[in-house]
Amino acid sequence: METSFLRSLVVFLVWTLTSFACHFCAKLFLKETAHFTAGFSVTVLTGMQIIFCLAFTKVSDKSDTEVTTNKYVIFAAHACATLATNWSMSFTYAASTFAIKLMEPLTSALLQRFLLGVRLSYLQWMSIPAVVYGAIVFAADDKTRHFNVSNGVILAFISNICLSFRNVYMKKNHLSKSQFCIYSLRLSLSVLVSSTITAILVANYLVYVKIVPSGSLYIYSLLIGSSLFHVSYSYISTIVVLKHCSVVGHAFGNIFKRFSVIGFLYMAGSRTASTSNFIGLFICVTGLAVYTLSKRNETEICAANMDLETKYRNTVRNKLFIICISAANIVMVFLANYGKNGSSLAYNMNSITYSRKLSLSKRLDFSIGDFFSTDLVQNPEEANKLSPLLTTRPDVIEEAQRIHNNIFKSLLGRYKYAMLFNYSPSENKGDSAIVVGEVILLRKLNINVVFACESRCTKKHLDKAQVLSRKYTDNELIILLHGGGNVIGFQRADYMRSDVIPRFLRFNIIMFPQSILYFNQHSHLNFCKKLYAMHANLTFIWRDENSYILGKNFFPKVRSLLSPDMAYQIGFTPRFMQPIYDILWIKREDAESPVYETPEAPINLRMHVSDWLNWKTPRGLSPMEDTFLMTTNGMMFLQRGRIVITDRLHGHILSTLLAIPHVYIDNKQRKISNYHNTWTAGLENVILANSSLDAVAKARQLLIKLDKDLPEIEGFYTNSN
Repeated sequence: METSFLRSLVVFLVWTLTSFACHFCAKLFLKETAHFTAGFSVTVLTGMQIIFCLAFTKVSDKSDTEVTTNKYVIFAAHACATLATNWSMSFTYAASTFAIKLMEPLTSALLQRFLLGVRLSYLQWMSIPAVVYGAIVFAADDKTRHFNVSNGVILAFISNICLSFRNVYMKKNHLSKSQFCIYSLRLSLSVLVSSTITAILVANYLVYVKIVPSGSLYIYSLLIGSSLFHVSYSYISTIVVLKHCSVVGHAFGNIFKRFSVIGFLYMAGSRTASTSNFIGLFICVTGLAVYTLSKRNETEICAANMDLETKYRNTVRNKLFIICISAANIVMVFLANYGKNGSSLAYNMNSITYSRKLSLSKRLDFSIGDFFSTDLVQNPEEANKLSPLLTTRPDVIEEAQRIHNNIFKSLLGRYKYAMLFNYSPSENKGDSAIVVGEVILLRKLNINVVFACESRCTKKHLDKAQVLSRKYTDNELIILLHGGGNVIGFQRADYMRSDVIPRFLRFNIIMFPQSILYFNQHSHLNFCKKLYAMHANLTFIWRDENSYILGKNFFPKVRSLLSPDMAYQIGFTPRFMQPIYDILWIKREDAESPVYETPEAPINLRMHVSDWLNWKTPRGLSPMEDTFLMTTNGMMFLQRGRIVITDRLHGHILSTLLAIPHVYIDNKQRKISNYHNTWTAGLENVILANSSLDAVAKARQLLIKLDKDLPEIEGFYTNSN
């Protein structure tokens, strides 16, 4: 009995791991091939998985007409289920597909009753809704709570029904003493190795001759991996597991297999369990216990030829197996959440370790552990509690990205698609850096941008976006407005947003971090108040505390949050070129300029003054590519100086990313100092100057203070003026 139990446990674990690996590789393959049409990627993936099934499996023993018919039905149902599952994953979240597949016991029970004639007792019928409902509640997270009928959901239901058909007809094969089995292991391995080596050689050759991109080998590996794991878990599911239980019992086993995957996610910290999740687990286990205990009244098909003693041993073994798996899931969820949320000791110890590594300008008067666990969407005033106290660039950048992660995972976590409007591929390198940060964030969150329109977005482009949006539900698609510093102060930017917002009233709209520039334009302010009040689900994120306060006052119907500029998503960037000047001065000459005279360069110091608008960037193949090139070019512009003087906000932000000490001159709207006081007030070697003369004097002080730490001017520049 012990040997049988251990064998069952090993089979269950292998079944779980191969299933998880198959769908994980498949999801990555679909993501990496997203630039193709969805139908093409899904067809290739499904075709390869089915080819592997045909190549490695065969029908043994009997070969009569009924068995042959069953074989074709099984392969057809399996192929349809695989296609529907893959297509569903390309449309919707895996979590939504998962929730739908938890309905499998119900469809299996119905098909088993009508096609195999196996009756279930009243207790068993009553247990099925409890198991299904409890499983869905246990598996629920932010994605499945926003459940919504869509193409992906419909395809998942189709997959569910097809799998039930497959299992019923596979059970018929087991009863007829005919079954699927793996071909000769030696032959199978030989075919696999030879085909893999050939494919790798072909793929490398195609990469070498530049017919396909360099990532093709990785994509091929995902395709092969998914196909191999598909054969493995399908074999275990239909031949090993289904042979020893009923179709409904197999469906219950599938639920616990999926439970185990979720348990691993809890242990890894990818998910946390709420009280409702625990209640769902309890309901599901109770329903399963009722089903198992009532099986004494069911004539098990697989036990038709067994004696009473064997049947008794199997029943005890199955009950023990179910109890152990249930207990393991409960323990995994409890320990994971106790370690992550419930145990103040474990959590605070991690927080203390983190706080000791931080370089602070003064002692903290709040609990760092409580602060890190704060939801900044629900408590936006808490966002800048720590950042102004940090004195080193890595700490400031890491904290900015942590705040982004806190806010945007909450706001965007359930969405799969996005439209981005009014981004700016501008020689104003700061605007481009914001776009780059926005794109990096969306990639981290695995959100696919299905439409992007730059600041010159025409009515034709907007009409196209509006038509495209009808393909998505409001829980799949999010509308995003580009960040920057142009609310109220730049009327054209508000007018562009007025073209976008009325077209997408069905969807949530979020504006990336912005600043308010208020020039006492009362008529335009009233226009903005009416515009931004018209949308019921509009969120504005402000990038400095002053704008946050103004935003809440001006737009009380709009949800206001506080977050650092999106350019911080670029992260800490080491210098990649030597300086040419001692002082590099960015001097703007537009409406936001502080307006000052540039003094003469100090004796024996090389100083260059210009605006990066005039530092032209080579163009790429698209406006989006241009933003990345312009951002890199802006970093090159700054690195020409050992020290930077700037009156542009992103001169300050990009210098922070590059670890270039700098002096800033503020304008009348206090755009830079508002940001500096909100997020970077504690940074060393970042100094506010009161005038242009003061800026030069402070830049010279920094040069003297940091001379040994700053890179030297090398080459012929050392002897030229």
